Amino acid sequence: MNPIESSLKTFLEDIRPILKLTRIKTVKRIHRKYRAADGRPSGSEGPRNITNKEDSLHKSLQRAWPEIAKRATFRALEDALLHDPLNRFRRAHDGNHLPFQYVVQKMLSASMQIRGNAIKVDQRVAYQALLAIGRLHSGKEIEFTVAVELSGVKLRSKSLPLPDDTILYRNTQAEQNQRKDFEFRRNPHFGPFFKGYETEIRGAIMVPLDHSRKDYEQRPTNDATRMVNNKFRGIVYALLLGFPGRAGAGACEIQARYRETTSNRFDMAISGKSSLPIVWMSLGKRDIPRLHKAYDIVFGDSSVDRVLYRALNRFILGRTRSDEVDKLVDYVIAWESILLTLRAKEAKEELSYRFRLNGALLLSFSQRNRDRYALLSKMRHAYAMRSTIVHGGTDESIERDLKKSGFGSLAGVCNFLEQGFRDVVFWLTTIEPMARPYIAENGWERLHWA
Repeated sequence: MNPIESSLKTFLEDIRPILKLTRIKTVKRIHRKYRAADGRPSGSEGPRNITNKEDSLHKSLQRAWPEIAKRATFRALEDALLHDPLNRFRRAHDGNHLPFQYVVQKMLSASMQIRGNAIKVDQRVAYQALLAIGRLHSGKEIEFTVAVELSGVKLRSKSLPLPDDTILYRNTQAEQNQRKDFEFRRNPHFGPFFKGYETEIRGAIMVPLDHSRKDYEQRPTNDATRMVNNKFRGIVYALLLGFPGRAGAGACEIQARYRETTSNRFDMAISGKSSLPIVWMSLGKRDIPRLHKAYDIVFGDSSVDRVLYRALNRFILGRTRSDEVDKLVDYVIAWESILLTLRAKEAKEELSYRFRLNGALLLSFSQRNRDRYALLSKMRHAYAMRSTIVHGGTDESIERDLKKSGFGSLAGVCNFLEQGFRDVVFWLTTIEPMARPYIAENGWERLHWA
């Protein structure tokens, strides 16, 4: 047994009487039975108070800490770390040691467990946590694992790969039950129909360590949260671009590669969970090429084609809408960004004419549809309904426009614009940016004559 391990064993035995359990209670999730006929709950156990383990352990350590810090064994452990021959607890940039209280608190948080009415500290876990903390903060970067709730998506395979070592993953029932507990701690008053979520986005990110900053011990988790928001939000956008249906990101859990050090949980709240998906995305292995293509588009260089990415941003905004009127307006604006652009500049005249003509041209090529007159008529009616809405038209006037259009409903208009935009974007990305019709000289005319 090396000096650090020996000092740790003595320290843990010494503080055992000090660590007294302070229970923090929370209301237990209500268990309900369901009727097969209408899905409404037919019975209930009622709420019960249970111990919140994480909060209880944190509070117990917080109360015991002043006494722990006075112990001679605490100083003996500090001395063992200071004289570690492998320098595992020195910061990489200046050779100084890590803050000792920070190291011990993290170590205890990782190794404490509730056993009956007492707290037990696992010595083996504590030692591994101690070494992990040293490895993390003496290095140049930290690897974080990430799991993000993905609502509205069903996988026909166990997992689907994404670029950058990220996957869409189908949770087992046991994993869904674990997620229920986290979701309940986040919101104890969630509805009776919550069953845990089936699909997650899983991946990892590398976060650089800037040891020169005073707050560098806490900084990696904040940086990881920001990086996850950017990357994993983009994955949801790729799904919304590539496939019909309602996908949304909710609860997110971030943990350092060594769980003993730091973690964070937050809600990404994309396509909020209050609006349950009407159309599920059902994805299998055959959808991988399209999923990768959508990913490449979303994470591509927007400076290469600012027109397309401006339109794409508006389209994604429309995809997250629950109100069909708002959705229709966003979709038409997304279309306008492309159709009313000439040589990378906005068109000044004949806007309605250009919208329906250019839209019919793009749809005929991207969908291989020869009936351009039918497409032109649909684009004309969609643009007219958008004008009616934004200029204060009444519900009756919108209904009249719908009857003339042949769509039958606003949902029908939105579905036409959504699927058409999706096809057009995928088709446009097969063309070199400078040759795209809204950028090239006489681009629309050449497309019309093709």
